[in-house]
Amino acid sequence: MGTAAPEQEIAFTLLGALFHRIHLSVVLDRMAPEQLELVRSALVVYKEIRQDIPGSVPFWPLGLPGWADSWVAVW
Repeated sequence: MGTAAPEQEIAFTLLGALFHRIHLSVVLDRMAPEQLELVRSALVVYKEIRQDIPGSVPFWPLGLPGWADSWVAVW
């Protein structure tokens, strides 16, 4: 029996965690095999990039919007 979370929701949540610390607070033994594979893949990526995280800086390709801007673009 898998969890109620669809794979897209799992991937989105794991992606946000990659730039900080990963805390797996879900019952992993209730996940479907394909959901567990998403978690495994995210952990592999995290282990590859974690040494770069402390020195990383934010990047806004379109610049930051101003308070009085009439339009805001999301890239």
